[in-house]
This record gives sequence, C-alpha cells and structure tokens, in this order.
Amino acid sequence: QFDASTFGEVRQKINAYLGPECAAKTRLIKGFFSDALTQTLAAERKMKPALIVDCDVDLYISAYQCLDWMLANGLIVAGTIVYYDDVSVVKEEAGELRAHNELTEKYDVRWRKLHDSCWEVLAVGKGPGTQ
Repeated sequence: QFDASTFGEVRQKINAYLGPECAAKTRLIKGFFSDALTQTLAAERKMKPALIVDCDVDLYISAYQCLDWMLANGLIVAGTIVYYDDVSVVKEEAGELRAHNELTEKYDVRWRKLHDSCWEVLAVGKGPGTQ
C-alpha cells in the first residue's frame, strides 16, 4: 500500500500520508510477530484497544500470532473492526480465515460480518488472563 521496502521508508510514508501531527501518534513495532509481540509489550507501550485492525499478513501463522496476541492483551474488544485482505483469494482452511475461526473459538468471540473480508467484534467472552 505504501510502496516502501524499508522500515525507514514506511515511517516516511506514514508521515507523508497522515501528516506530522497524526503520524507522531503512531508507533511501529519492528520485527517478526513471534519475536516482537512479547508478553510485556502492550503494557510497556500503554496500548489501548484497537478501533480497526488491518490484518494484512497473508499467512495463517502470521494472522494467528498477531490476532492471538491482540486478543490475549485486550486490544481487540467489542466494537473493534477486523479487516482481512486475503480472504477472497486464500482457502478458508489455509489462511487468515482459519486463524479467525480458531481464535473465535479460543476467545469465545461473537462477530457481525460487515463484508466478505470485514467483521465487527460484538463480544469477547474470554479476556486477558482467562485462558
């Protein structure tokens, strides 16, 4: 989307796209989900629940890791919108939708489907620390 290949280029594109004031409110996390999304990251960064999650990760394992971490840390809550970019081109049992379905069961999430690739969270039955 931003036509950038390095971390610095992504930061520059976000600054240009959002403007300096809004870009200053964003914080990027560099690294692979399995390494960067630590148990303490949400608290360290004082993260608040997401309004929109753009799950543009392509692979099942990536979708599972990022969404599991967000749900476990209370960052996906009632009212959060989750968008998947590849659900129309990847089979349900192989990609983002597989992760969506597994995590729906794991966290007892109730959804309202807004579009073929977009869901609104109505409720999360199992929150942080209840696994």
